[in-house]
Amino acid sequence: MRIGLFVVDAIFRVSSCRVVGSAIYRKYGFAQAVPGFLRRAWALTVYPLGRTFIRVHCWWDDTRLFSSTGPRVPPALLRFRVAESLSVSSFLDVGQRSVAHLARALEGTGQDLGDSRRILDFGCGCARTLRWLPGLTPLAALYGTDVDAQAIAWDRQHFPEIIFSVNRPEPPLSFPAGNFDLVYSISVFTHLDQPLQERWIAELERVTASGALLLVTVHGEATWHGLPMEDVEQLRQQGFLFKRSSKWRGILPDWYHTAYHSRAHAVEAFGRHFEVVSYVPEGFGYQDLLVLRKR
Repeated sequence: MRIGLFVVDAIFRVSSCRVVGSAIYRKYGFAQAVPGFLRRAWALTVYPLGRTFIRVHCWWDDTRLFSSTGPRVPPALLRFRVAESLSVSSFLDVGQRSVAHLARALEGTGQDLGDSRRILDFGCGCARTLRWLPGLTPLAALYGTDVDAQAIAWDRQHFPEIIFSVNRPEPPLSFPAGNFDLVYSISVFTHLDQPLQERWIAELERVTASGALLLVTVHGEATWHGLPMEDVEQLRQQGFLFKRSSKWRGILPDWYHTAYHSRAHAVEAFGRHFEVVSYVPEGFGYQDLLVLRKR
């Protein structure tokens, strides 16, 4: 089973725009190295097999490993929706590193995690990051919201000290205006089309208090490798690209695909609603980070 997962994962990673592989891939990317008709055949054959294998492997992990991973480790499919990985150690490690990224991003803003009174994780999933905050934010009320009702049900059962809610794919959120003094959103605006991004930026402006901080990640220029040249050209001219894929159909929502930003476009889009404190290329692993303040 693990050999099969390794093979499927390796195949999918070759076709992923986020992972750099061979010298050919590094220079040209999958989209330039493989003819279009082969990529289409790949999507029609390998992707369905991969989705089936992932579901089977999630079942296998849950039945064989769950008793040894501990009660606060979410089921495999919930972990996969967050990270496209079934590794428990990676899930926990990335969550801890995300908190370190957040803390580092707040340096120089006049606010740190311990100062906050109401913190929102927008797009919290199965609490990969939020689970680590209670010990670091003793004075704060912690909130998490996500469209994944299964993840939120699991969160509520295992982290009763945190307030969780399910939101719809489109605004509004259920919170009153000006409710939070710190909001962060990791790998959310990396998956929304432009109209939906604009509506959610305005909604996050509504729920943040005056002077509050918003931390957001986007797919910046470091993630453009592997894109077809016409896509890169669109990004350079228009600043935004939304790529649809059937890769995880049925596992992730139909509206959930991959969005890319130029720095100028991200600063302009978020800057219409917030003061841009800083823009940090690859400030959150391979993703770029915006630090924003509600005016």
